[in-house]
Amino acid sequence: MSRTVLAIDIGSSALKAVLFSQHGAMLAVRSASIATASGADRSQTQDPAGWWAALVSALADMPDREDIEALVFTGSMQNLIVLSPEGEALAPAALYSDR
Repeated sequence: MSRTVLAIDIGSSALKAVLFSQHGAMLAVRSASIATASGADRSQTQDPAGWWAALVSALADMPDREDIEALVFTGSMQNLIVLSPEGEALAPAALYSDR
């Protein structure tokens, strides 16, 4: 059994997932696109469900998933996501790049 670390970056155009060995060697890289809607007023939004779909897609054929010992998440964190009390998104997320 080899111990691994899975790093996931939720970017403004794609989700990237990288699997590293315990020694820092890159073992696998996967990515999945994230759709962005642009309004006439220069607004930019994304459907938070699209982030989940991109994660599922990127990890679908990731090797050695059973050996993952740690997860690292990063992403553009200045987005506005309006949630219900149950944690469900009530509207598309307004992106930091929204003007």
